[in-house]
Amino acid sequence: MNPQFFNRLDWVVLGGAFAIWAAHFMLAWSISSIFPGQGIVLWLVAALTLASFGALAALWRWRKVEGAASVAGLAIVLAAAGVVYDFLPALMA
Repeated sequence: MNPQFFNRLDWVVLGGAFAIWAAHFMLAWSISSIFPGQGIVLWLVAALTLASFGALAALWRWRKVEGAASVAGLAIVLAAAGVVYDFLPALMA
């Protein structure tokens, strides 16, 4: 088994990546609830999505992840996919 799996910093990154994803979901949902059916939702959620990708990229650089084969890398990739998935309903509004 890869010794990186037991690295405590990987688990901190995992929690951070999923916290970014959860915050993106909660804020995107809140924005769409505050401005139902308005065009501003797309722009606000797009800005939020870019900010989330920036935070995930900062986590990637801070941890110096070499690929998605570690716990940290997989968590960041899954969180990025979740952020994209959260952004899709704003495109359809």
